[in-house]
Amino acid sequence: MGAEAMAHSYMMSYKLPIGIVRLASGVVHDGDIVDKQRLEGGRGFINLLDMNDAIRGILLVAGHAINAEVWNLGGAKEYPIDHVKNKLFDNSVTLSERQASLNTDKIRSLGWIPNGDIIIESTHKNGNTVDYHLKPKVLVYGARGWVGQQLIEELEKNGEFDIVEAHKKPGSDPDSEILDEIVSHAPSHIVCTVGRTHGPGVNSIAYLEGGPDKLKENMRDNLYAPWLLASLCEKLHIHCTYIGTGCIYKYDYEHEIGGMEYKEDDVSNYSGTSYSVVKGFTDRLLRQFPNTLQCRIRLPINYKSEDRNLVAKIIKFNALVDIPNSVTVLPDILPVIVDLMMKKNSGIWNLVNPNPISFAKIGKIYKDHFNDEKNFEILEATEDLLNSRSNCALSVDKLLGEYPNIPNSEKAIKIAIGSVVKDQEL
Repeated sequence: MGAEAMAHSYMMSYKLPIGIVRLASGVVHDGDIVDKQRLEGGRGFINLLDMNDAIRGILLVAGHAINAEVWNLGGAKEYPIDHVKNKLFDNSVTLSERQASLNTDKIRSLGWIPNGDIIIESTHKNGNTVDYHLKPKVLVYGARGWVGQQLIEELEKNGEFDIVEAHKKPGSDPDSEILDEIVSHAPSHIVCTVGRTHGPGVNSIAYLEGGPDKLKENMRDNLYAPWLLASLCEKLHIHCTYIGTGCIYKYDYEHEIGGMEYKEDDVSNYSGTSYSVVKGFTDRLLRQFPNTLQCRIRLPINYKSEDRNLVAKIIKFNALVDIPNSVTVLPDILPVIVDLMMKKNSGIWNLVNPNPISFAKIGKIYKDHFNDEKNFEILEATEDLLNSRSNCALSVDKLLGEYPNIPNSEKAIKIAIGSVVKDQEL
């Protein structure tokens, strides 16, 4: 109380905008309690709060500091100290709990909440040691999109995350509301699957070709939204995952068909569509944020008969172009994205299946194995066809260096087509 009185005195004497934070008794950081003396004695209860939550709360108070007001900052639950100490040596011990006696209604009114409960687990490495594990929380923007929904399913399957779907729309809602939403959920990870690849009546990026209205949607969803989230994550020290695209390159004299493939640090060079131009600059812009993981996917494929699924579209076509392209079979790649998130990797990753494949080859797989009555007209790779869309091959050297068991595109697509055909029969 003496420190609080001194702070109040400074506020009165020097008219300083001071706020007083009464912090939880047990702050957890990097798998350990910061002040272990709190466990001495073994009597009473201890309130546990993650360091990141504490920092966000303190920053929030700093923005509202006035008149040396007092703000309680603590977790939702508190635990008997002797139970906590016993659990350090025997993980089978069940922790009893009670609602926190520290009233945090005041700071919660600003949108702050603790990032879930602290789960205490014991490990035994060279004797008894302790691992305080906080289940990470991921806040997903673009959760209702085609890729976003599948990523959430993969996160749920993984089981290592608390998952929250964001309700605010970056670029459409005020930036301050996006920040408030992030602070209120206090996530450890943010995922951006926001993007614009189609619109009413047009199920392709051709939707983005047109007047200023389309330019606005393109810039808002494909550039500003991911930039805003990445920049806020950098300021708040939150890991950011951006689901981007590899459709920013073209075959050229240095990267011919069957030749050298585009690596992660290559700069975009395809300007044949408005979508690719904007996405190319987004790819470059987000390199400025060392806390951001950029996941480049291309021509995504899954196992369902859906309009956005590349193979579901191809098997309905009558004419197919014979140009090899890198593709992403999502059931193979989504687990990689989740693993990279968990490890808090950053930088750019080409997340495509090995060995580029042409639409003509995909059609042949369908005809040879699933429908021998289907015939496709094969279109040669003319200059006009090559330039009409981003056609390219991405290097998977970095990907296979960490995840060597990713199946090649032909094998993966055969499985995908089989699943799509079964889905159509249901």
